[in-house]
Amino acid sequence: MPNWKTCKALCKDTKWERKLKANVQGNLTRRNLAKISKVIDGMTMETTRKVSLAAACILEYLQDAVKNGGN
Repeated sequence: MPNWKTCKALCKDTKWERKLKANVQGNLTRRNLAKISKVIDGMTMETTRKVSLAAACILEYLQDAVKNGGN
């Protein structure tokens, strides 16, 4: 299971780093998840390997978080 720091590190030095920071503040709430999913949609449209890895990492992290009941 990836952790949030790993996912953020993969986004470092990309335009998505700022977008993720803006949308993920504190707990993973439904509202945050909706915003994050929009960011991930944008990330998956990019062809950069680093960005694709970051999107996959975030998706896996969120799936695990939801399975485990939140944070």
